[in-house]
Amino acid sequence: MATILIVDTNAADRNAYIALLGNLGYRILEAANGIEALDLAQAELPDLIITDIIMPLMEGEELIRNLREIKPDIKIIVVSGYGNEAVQREKIADAFIKKPFESIELLSAVRQLLDTGIRRSPLY
Repeated sequence: MATILIVDTNAADRNAYIALLGNLGYRILEAANGIEALDLAQAELPDLIITDIIMPLMEGEELIRNLREIKPDIKIIVVSGYGNEAVQREKIADAFIKKPFESIELLSAVRQLLDTGIRRSPLY
């Protein structure tokens, strides 16, 4: 089964993602910031990253650029309460989901990216 790395400064949000996706059999890793996420990604090489964009220590946009250097084909979903124009305009992530969102929206993006191997899906 695929490995998913959840990156969010809010522990309650991380726990919600873990509860939702862990029940589907995915192996879940978690990080509270971009630096921690980058270290975990280098060690574990997850199949998918779900990340917030506004974070201390390392913003999500910088994290994504670093992740693409480590594993260019890694799937990335940005989940943020901010409509980050740079992420959407440059399409540096495979999907962008605006908080708050419905669980089905996230599940659909995860399944589309992992189960079909689609890269850079039109989920913006």
